[in-house]
Parts: sequence; structure tokens; C-alpha cells
Amino acid sequence: MATPISDAETVLVVDDDPEIRELIISVLNRQSYHVLEAANGQEALDVASAFAAPIHLIVSDVNMPQMGGWKLLEQLRAWYPSIRFLMVSGYPQREESLAELEGTPTAFLAKPFSANELSEAVRDLLDRPTRRRGNHA
Repeated sequence: MATPISDAETVLVVDDDPEIRELIISVLNRQSYHVLEAANGQEALDVASAFAAPIHLIVSDVNMPQMGGWKLLEQLRAWYPSIRFLMVSGYPQREESLAELEGTPTAFLAKPFSANELSEAVRDLLDRPTRRRGNHA
């Protein structure tokens, strides 16, 4: 993990496939994001609760053991009411799932994706305005 630079945006990467997780982390590190990682939703909650600063974006696989991406999003919204969330999956995404997340900047990226597609999706979400900002308790 790269040493965080001051004012760097923090991204939590959550994927149960270590190769995909490392690929995403590598792309984000090259762009000077402060990157945290977790292998599943429960581990992501542990990482988020131990991290003292705000997390700006979650990049999460939809289907994971122990806790998938949608359940993780529900949990983290309690700590970060306007958390930005990029869901990634190799399975088709239901648009109605994203429509239910009013007020939460959320997007879906289908696997496989390129480094450029990932970079653009992350930047787009981070640049979107939110209704409110919050820190976890």
C-alpha cells in the first residue's frame, strides 16, 4: 500500500478475489489515492471502524462470502450517510438496485473492466456532489 499523501482521497477496496483486489489497488495507488483493503464485507466493516479518517469511496464486489456488497453498503451508510459506492461484478446488474439508493452516489462497473474504465468510474463518483457528508461514529 502506498504511503498516503496529505489530502489524498481514501478508497476502501473490497473483493474476495485477491488477484482482482490487488489489480484494483494497483490502479488506485498509481493515482495517489490512499487505499485500504478487505477480502469481504465483514472485514471491510472492521477496517472502516478502525480507520480514524473519512473514507471517500468504497469499491466493492457485489457477491462475496460472509457479507456481500449490498449488505456492506447498507451498513456503511449508517456511518457515512452519503458514501460513494462503486459496485463491481461479473454478473448482470439490476438497474432497480441502484435506483433504490437515493442520495447515495453509486455506480456499477461490470467485470472485466480496464484500468481506464476503473479510473474514470472512481473519479466520476468522487467528483459527484452529495446531499450531506458524514463521518463514522
